[in-house]
Amino acid sequence: MTSTTPSDPSPGIGKCAAPRPVREVGAAVLGSVAGVLCGVTTLLFGVQADVVGVVFYRPEDYPYEGAWYILSVLVGVVAGFGSWWVLRPPK
Repeated sequence: MTSTTPSDPSPGIGKCAAPRPVREVGAAVLGSVAGVLCGVTTLLFGVQADVVGVVFYRPEDYPYEGAWYILSVLVGVVAGFGSWWVLRPPK
């Protein structure tokens, strides 16, 4: 009895047919999008929780507004780099 083995095996599970540079750029783009969306979502939560003023407001009514802006940027950066780290191709 003979067994047939293909001479060119198909890629295994977890393998991608796209070249490595394309996967790197795709991971960077998706990480950037995830970071921006998480940062904007955090900022909108601040508006909803009345920590951040929107249009016509007195700055003295929102003493933690600057800290919330910094928090939303940090959340966006961490989410962006975390998404890129997870999505990047293995070495």
